[in-house]
Amino acid sequence: MTLPATPSYERTARQMAGAGIDAGPAEAHGLACGLVCGGVENASARWEAELLEASDAGDVLATECRRALKGLLERTLDEMDGGGMGLSLFLPDDERPLAERATALREWCEGFLYGFGLSGIAPQRALSVEGREALRDVGELTRLDAENVGHDEDEEEALTEIAEFVRIAAMLIREEVLRHREAHR
Repeated sequence: MTLPATPSYERTARQMAGAGIDAGPAEAHGLACGLVCGGVENASARWEAELLEASDAGDVLATECRRALKGLLERTLDEMDGGGMGLSLFLPDDERPLAERATALREWCEGFLYGFGLSGIAPQRALSVEGREALRDVGELTRLDAENVGHDEDEEEALTEIAEFVRIAAMLIREEVLRHREAHR
């Protein structure tokens, strides 16, 4: 099965703004991942409701945005379920300024925590110590001071490592929630 193409971050940002969505693409993707990792029933519908609740069903811009976001979510679900490297965080391209990418990573973490919180999962019951620490660390990243990020190679490398940690943390949390749900059926 071929994965849907990853949409352009900048184009998605324009579509979301045109549809009147307050969240940016990274936050929206984090929200989707948090819902999925938390095991929310019909995460796709819940995600759409959270993002597009105030949009008019006949609004052409909202419809175009809805289509683009649906493709992003389908790709994300395929990545999470397909094994391999798993999840790819939806963040600005590496050519964008470091502060912009750091801000997007912080927003992704905020969205993830919000989505995971909507799941109603009690981390102390569903997650191992390692899973709870990963969730706590993602929470700490919501305090990232992105505006004061340096512009050197060390900062670039650090941001790349943090994004990789977040990706792995999300996959760990999802795996533990799935295991917990299976054990309690």
